[in-house]
Amino acid sequence: MTEFPDQNHPGRVIARGNKEEMRARLATIVAKFGAAEPLATFSDPTIFKPDAWSPALGLLRGLSRMSIIGILCVAAITPAVLLILHVIRRL
Repeated sequence: MTEFPDQNHPGRVIARGNKEEMRARLATIVAKFGAAEPLATFSDPTIFKPDAWSPALGLLRGLSRMSIIGILCVAAITPAVLLILHVIRRL
């Protein structure tokens, strides 16, 4: 809240109230999913996972990683397969 350096500035008081209300609402939602400490979910950056907010993004990220790994595997295996086929043809 650097926009309002004065702790008692009306804008800062409103912003703080909005932030507390949002945290309380999010904690209620997270608690419904069984989080032991819902408020800690938002306070501890080491346990925050953006995928939790958007499963679609997590799925897309996972699929893109799998496709990259697949492409790299094919690129790594193709020369070996071609070499084996070349050797077999000579026999």
